[in-house]
Amino acid sequence: MSASRGRHIAKLALPALAAIAFLAGSSPAHAKGGVKLKRIGRFNSPTFVTSAPGVQGVLVVEKRGRMRLVQGRRRRTFTNIS
Repeated sequence: MSASRGRHIAKLALPALAAIAFLAGSSPAHAKGGVKLKRIGRFNSPTFVTSAPGVQGVLVVEKRGRMRLVQGRRRRTFTNIS
């Protein structure tokens, strides 16, 4: 490997390592006041999660055009545009 190529790789690697170090130093999700993830179901290629005014529950949009409505433990197809 040439010296100039080695310097070029080092220039690219340094910012990546700095970003990793920064992210590793951030507080974990389980820390007090942090964000927690909660599984609400298993879906076929989910792409988006949202809520709608007047609709109780969460809408999960799947890649093939189906929108699933999740209301507590109940799940049903809200609409299907496939």
